[in-house]
Amino acid sequence: MIALLLAALAAPALAGVSEPNDGIDPRAVRDAVRDEIARSAELSLPDAAPPHHVLVRGAFGWERTARSAFGALMGSEARALDDLTMEVRAGTPAFDSTVLRVDRDTAGFERSGIADVPNVRSLRETLWRDLDRGYKDAVESLGRAQALRQALEEGGPLPPSWQVLDTPTVDERLDPVPDAPDLSIVEDYARALTAGVRGRPLLDASASVFLAAGHGLVVATDGTSMLASGEASRVTVSLSIRAPDGETRELSRTWAGDGLADLPTEEEGAKAVSAMAERLERWAAAAPLDTPWVGPVILRGRAAAEVLQDVVVRSVQGTPEPARFRRWNQSVARSDPRFEPPGTRLLPGGWTVVDDATQAFGDPCCSRYDDEGTPRQRVTVVEDGVVVAHLMTRTPSEHFQQSTGHARAQWRGPAEAEPTWVTVTPARALSEPGLMAKARRDARLAGVDAVLVIEDADRAFGRFVYADGREVPVRAFTTSELDARSLRGMRFAGPSTTVEPRGTIRYTVPDLLLSNIAITADEPSSRMPEPKRTSPLWAKTIP
Repeated sequence: MIALLLAALAAPALAGVSEPNDGIDPRAVRDAVRDEIARSAELSLPDAAPPHHVLVRGAFGWERTARSAFGALMGSEARALDDLTMEVRAGTPAFDSTVLRVDRDTAGFERSGIADVPNVRSLRETLWRDLDRGYKDAVESLGRAQALRQALEEGGPLPPSWQVLDTPTVDERLDPVPDAPDLSIVEDYARALTAGVRGRPLLDASASVFLAAGHGLVVATDGTSMLASGEASRVTVSLSIRAPDGETRELSRTWAGDGLADLPTEEEGAKAVSAMAERLERWAAAAPLDTPWVGPVILRGRAAAEVLQDVVVRSVQGTPEPARFRRWNQSVARSDPRFEPPGTRLLPGGWTVVDDATQAFGDPCCSRYDDEGTPRQRVTVVEDGVVVAHLMTRTPSEHFQQSTGHARAQWRGPAEAEPTWVTVTPARALSEPGLMAKARRDARLAGVDAVLVIEDADRAFGRFVYADGREVPVRAFTTSELDARSLRGMRFAGPSTTVEPRGTIRYTVPDLLLSNIAITADEPSSRMPEPKRTSPLWAKTIP
């Protein structure tokens, strides 16, 4: 089936490539956006600051989506890719409308769409309406922030609100956009992914397939003007199960890329989903951890990526959160920074962490630039185990003032600095047998007879590996106590693997050996017994 899908996308190369959205000219869209941004830059209200920065981000082309469960089609849609995001910042780059947020306050950020049968007039009307509304919201937010400025600065001077680029990005890279595949082909692919687990004792087995292609743009009042084209593909599979004691767990996996060629074939995808189901069944059959474990722990693959993401990567995402105004007691709270300042030790000496935003994927356009029009960069954030840089947007912090091209737009809010492809390199990597030999030595020193190997930290699943080769699965534990102190004490690491624990973010990480780590039992979220039921999606009644 995937071969038919690839053939459907390749066909336009022979028959002539058509433009998406009924042939709307991407340059005409860009010019219309430029005109509306220029108009919005002159907006003013009595006794109010004008906009100091206006940005419009858009994507237009085609989308195809399909959803399945246990091999049955649950829904599908063929629609236009028609996303528009607008940012209006009132005030000055030193202090603008984004420094304070109130519940349900958009602070000048709007999101809209392009008409299904787009034309320049309808686009300009949408921009006119939303930019005007965004400016009014920004003025209200700035007024609140100015009234509360003294309270905002009680903890010290605020960093600037915005980075002004010396040289704005101007770039145009238009490639032909292929015709959209027939929706039935996408539906068949979605069904095939989950059909193979029908009849297994799962609560849910669903898959969603997303394909898109088109043009994207970022245009701003500072001269930024970027127009590009591309493709995106994403498949997400989610399975869930209930153990005999009533605890439930979900396991998900996402494949993402720049087109159909980056997705697994139908056979590869079905095989991976079947392996996920077998893993969940092993989890359900495993005994819960009944007593705390103190001894050597190996974090392998996905588990290592999850822990490193929570402990290390979040500590170098440098975009400061806006202060919050709490209505119930009329007070202002400066948000605690999630990041650690430069010089903080997170990992042992000799370890490095690099994020390469130039390897962006899963975006239908604009992969060379971030969502604020800044060129993407490769950044070393941890060197010799110590924080040396942060992933940054154009919102400065007290430590770093310049964007690193890591801005990712949020839903009606300022962009946040997000990783793209994180590579963690240890000072020395052992082979898998060599790492297990070191772990068994630590087990003897700790007076225990096994090593706990954790394969999935978020889902609390692993196995005890005994000296005689026995392996006993275990579940229902928590890794929340693993922190920077736990990682700083690591002495050994194993071979590296590349995983995608969070959608369009990839991690290349080594297996981690932690010595004398306390792993405690987790309180299950649910002890509800599973009801008996019969469903046409299963071939038998589930006991």
